[in-house]
Amino acid sequence: MLDERNHVGLPSHIGCPLTNGLSKYHTYVQSDSKKRDQETLEDIFNDVRSLRLRPPSALSDSLDSDSDFDGESDGEAEFGYPPTTGYPGAQMASTNDTDVQLTPATTDTLDEIQVPTEPTPPTEATPPMAITAEMSLSEVLMHLKEHGCKDITSALDISKCSEYPVSNGGSGNIYRGFLHDGTKVGIKCLKLQLNSIGNTEKHIKHAAKELYTWSKCKHPNIVQLIGMAKFRDQIAMVSPWMENGTLSGSLSRHPRLNRYEVCVQIAEGVAHLHASKIIHGDIKGSNILVSDDLIPELADFGNSLVNETNPTLPFSDTTSPVTMSTRWAAPEIFEGPIRSSYEADVYALGMSILEVISGSLPYTGLNDIAVMHRTLASIHPERSEIHFPTGTAQGDQLWSLLTRCWDHKPDNRPTASGVRDEIKAIINGNH
Repeated sequence: MLDERNHVGLPSHIGCPLTNGLSKYHTYVQSDSKKRDQETLEDIFNDVRSLRLRPPSALSDSLDSDSDFDGESDGEAEFGYPPTTGYPGAQMASTNDTDVQLTPATTDTLDEIQVPTEPTPPTEATPPMAITAEMSLSEVLMHLKEHGCKDITSALDISKCSEYPVSNGGSGNIYRGFLHDGTKVGIKCLKLQLNSIGNTEKHIKHAAKELYTWSKCKHPNIVQLIGMAKFRDQIAMVSPWMENGTLSGSLSRHPRLNRYEVCVQIAEGVAHLHASKIIHGDIKGSNILVSDDLIPELADFGNSLVNETNPTLPFSDTTSPVTMSTRWAAPEIFEGPIRSSYEADVYALGMSILEVISGSLPYTGLNDIAVMHRTLASIHPERSEIHFPTGTAQGDQLWSLLTRCWDHKPDNRPTASGVRDEIKAIINGNH
């Protein structure tokens, strides 16, 4: 026999209204003939229809009593059910039906009894496709173009480009070239290492990452990126040709250059990068070029990072080793696993300022191993009395600034904008 309690979804401790109604019918059969004349089966089912759920406390004493269902109970207060003619999950059929039927509850009823509904998952925007080492050169160029990198392949006058590199950067070869309009340009392609056979795709991705980061940098103290090009089956980065070359070589050719002003301009470039959430990762004199009007401009973004949570153009994780410039590297870079940071940039900025003012490399006369040991031991470069004379306002103030840039604890170092402002104050005598 069907268990009506389970069928309508009632708790097991509550008597089923249908069962109670049938019990009344059993009483009807056994009653005297006069009572049979007064009651009909329809009366019995009408009783069933008018039942109201009641709390277990009210039902426990007299579940079989007719009075248990005489009046309306406040089911909402006790069970969270609304005091309606039905009960959770079902409603009774109309009075004209001879069978008791169960129909699904309406949406209004479900809302009233606060039945939990399946949450609608939030719609998420499709994440941008990441550039990976598996992509072809054409695919990479297409993605870069879609994200604002200008393709100037057709503008290059290949017939006037140098056959061999005229300069070798830390990670790239520089070719001299021309655009069809006569503009002289530098063309940078990543070096293909001797052990990189089969890893050309990784070099394409690395070049794409450098190019994309560089494309986001627009400032008077950052070398302009004219655009990208497909050059001899490689991704090339095209920029104005800098006749004066690197800062390291240019300083000796221009002894009258105001070196304090040069330091301010370098710090301006670094501060702009950091404000744009870009970490350079390899600041040093040989990565700073000098324009025709003797303005220092940051270059070489091969180690750079865009510090974005949701980058517009992501790149897959790289396993390629990061090149390290030992004399400019912060101690935490040696200690690992930090690759680069804003604070490490400031450490390198301090070493670059030392390089500009003194005209010599940091830790001059020492090999890289000795430099690394001194860096880890917090032994700073020796102070030159010629360039940082003790007892003078400029010498003492600038040396104090540099030693703070080289603090072993990254959090104790000033910001790039702070370095810029302090040097300005030293120049103006306001420090």
